[in-house]
Amino acid sequence: MNKSIALTLTLSIVVSAVTSAFTWTVFKDMDDQPSPTNTMVVVDFTTLSQRLMVSMRDRITQSDMTLNQDLIELMAQSEARRLLKEVVNHSPDAVVLNKSSIVNAPDSLDITDEIADSMGLEELTPEAIKEFINGPEVKKPVGVK
Repeated sequence: MNKSIALTLTLSIVVSAVTSAFTWTVFKDMDDQPSPTNTMVVVDFTTLSQRLMVSMRDRITQSDMTLNQDLIELMAQSEARRLLKEVVNHSPDAVVLNKSSIVNAPDSLDITDEIADSMGLEELTPEAIKEFINGPEVKKPVGVK
């Protein structure tokens, strides 16, 4: 057998073996990867934002702080950073989807309550949301409209 043919044949066999091994490794790794639904979570940022605002309002009314616009903005930014940090820490390798931006997702992907619990945010009733938006209901004396 000619040396150049033997060398070419050997090189082809080695390249083929390396390619086969690489292909097998890639497909094996793909089988080991979790399915996309395991790497996605859903968070209802609207609900969490409402809970955060009510929590901030309660802390402000219970303290003796004098408020100005700058302090309120600083507190809101701090709480927003805390919320995002909590979501990332909860699911560091997941794709996080905002619940209001998707059409349908199984409840098993929703981690909103877990995030709220870890941040110490209480669940809001519809009355609490209405009170937050409209202010506390003022009872008027009898005969006053």
